[in-house]
Amino acid sequence: MKTLIPHLVLAVALLFAVPARSAQADQTPQAIDPIAQELVRKLGSSSFREREAANQKLLKLGLAALKAIEEGRKNPDPEIVTRCNRLAPMIRMLELKRRIEELASDPDGQIANALPLAATYVKICGKDENARKFYFELCNNHFELLNDAANNPQTIGNTFNDRTKAIENRGKGVLSPVTEGAALLLIAADEKIGQAIVEANRKQLKGGDRNYQRFIGLLWTPNYEALMMDANNGRYFRKLLFAWAKQLPEPLAMSSFLFFIQDMIQKQIMNLKSDSDTLDFLMDLAASTSPWRLPYHRGVAMAMVATASIPENDRIAFFEEKLFKDQTTLEPVVGFDLKDGSQIRVETRVCDYALAVCVKLTGQSFQDYRFDILGSQNGTFESWINAGFTEDETRKAAFKTYEEWRKANPIKKD
Repeated sequence: MKTLIPHLVLAVALLFAVPARSAQADQTPQAIDPIAQELVRKLGSSSFREREAANQKLLKLGLAALKAIEEGRKNPDPEIVTRCNRLAPMIRMLELKRRIEELASDPDGQIANALPLAATYVKICGKDENARKFYFELCNNHFELLNDAANNPQTIGNTFNDRTKAIENRGKGVLSPVTEGAALLLIAADEKIGQAIVEANRKQLKGGDRNYQRFIGLLWTPNYEALMMDANNGRYFRKLLFAWAKQLPEPLAMSSFLFFIQDMIQKQIMNLKSDSDTLDFLMDLAASTSPWRLPYHRGVAMAMVATASIPENDRIAFFEEKLFKDQTTLEPVVGFDLKDGSQIRVETRVCDYALAVCVKLTGQSFQDYRFDILGSQNGTFESWINAGFTEDETRKAAFKTYEEWRKANPIKKD
């Protein structure tokens, strides 16, 4: 992991100087520890060995020594000042690492509440060893940004948009650490802060949709694609990405994001077989009844799930359990009856699409279900599909046929 000490110096200084939505626990001791005070005095010893020994003991004391070290920075002895200037940020860095490590065993959330947006991060990414390391990297590079968001959620919306524009202006992210995008995702994924960002976007005269699409555009750059494939951090970046995307309130932004996912799948940067976060997002979107989700969004998500390289029984169970009763109209289609040339109207509903997918995946004949319209790309359901009925009675009969088939052919549990 790349260690950027200047960022850490600022980060740990803020950690102790500014109580984020955060720290009540483990505050720096107010009284000077007499043992630490004596060790600071020994930093000016004429013996190099004694100076080094005192240095190591102060590091081991950690926060208990910080008050004495801060006093040592005012000492008239330049050797003591130099060593204390080095020790103070090192101790704070070690304390920050210690607190983040303690997230692993933090049942009541006190440690998470003492770090900016750590509670949100843990909720999304968990707190295993690699997750903690990635959070440390975010704090390493962007503690001030995270801390500001935690303490000023109502004003962070403009900051989010300004930082996104700044990354774009620096060459679409090429000159910016990818952790900046991850930090912005963490901020926007927080429910309270995310709502503030939504409001900030809506107040803009040209509409906030461009800000969301601008951020999505950054994700297409090579450095963010590399982060998504990173063996250690890619998983957590994707978790933050989908947590943010679930809150997207603008239809055009969601359309752009779905196109982005399709591209990532084609490039094998995202894999629905091994990447449960991507698959879970698409399944949630396909089954969503939110007014912010267009039928088109749901249709595209269903198409990607239908063709996912996951066990057929898993796909079939999803469509049967989540979508068979959903009567939402995906697309009305106007066509002509080949017999008399009269105009007919066919509705494609969510349940119709789900039925068509299950009929194909179970190897049945479409003719048994009397679809009035059935169209797909090479029969693979990879793109928008028209599968529907002109009459509701025909639809009910089709589902009755499937129900009877399912009773005779129950899904085999693995």
